[in-house]
Amino acid sequence: MRPLTEYFRRDAGVPWWADCASGLCRVPPARVPSRFACAYRMDVPVAVTETYLRYLMNMFLELGGRFVPRRIEDPSALLDEVEIMVNCCGFGSRQFGDDALSLSRAVVLRATRDDAVQGCFIDDSDPFAPTYIVERDDDIVLGGTAEPDLTSTVIGQRQIDGIVRRCTRLCEGVAALRIIDARVGFRPVRHSPRVVRDERYARLLHNYGHGG
Repeated sequence: MRPLTEYFRRDAGVPWWADCASGLCRVPPARVPSRFACAYRMDVPVAVTETYLRYLMNMFLELGGRFVPRRIEDPSALLDEVEIMVNCCGFGSRQFGDDALSLSRAVVLRATRDDAVQGCFIDDSDPFAPTYIVERDDDIVLGGTAEPDLTSTVIGQRQIDGIVRRCTRLCEGVAALRIIDARVGFRPVRHSPRVVRDERYARLLHNYGHGG
């Protein structure tokens, strides 16, 4: 668990998700930078993704699940083998006919741990430049970007500097961090999630499009 401070450009009162947050409290106005209308602090779980996904996969296998790598050209072709099928292919569902999917490029940085940064911070007001700092056990994650339809894997120094600059405005201690590496990934984005039963096949369910 880590303390998280989230900053808001507009004060809309207590966030709608307040009941789901542990230890939620409003940050005193004197401690909120003037460019923000308000901020809230809460305790949140922070996962080391590689460790957590490995744990979930091991639990799945121990409970009798099977992992079968296979290239699928048409999901309905598997219905003869299973009782229920759930399509969670994300961007891969474009090849199944869903043209509403697109990619959004994300750049994140990893920095060394330092006592100058304690806890997590987020300013999610700009949909194209979400700013976040995530303290983990062995490193600190700095982000980020959300660049629609950009598929280049080249990360420019200007982007790295921009992320560090934005994060430093949220937490001055970021300036003391040493950047370990920069990584790029792609979020599958859809105007709304697709969580439905297939129009033609009652035993085929779709569950994707949550990114962004």
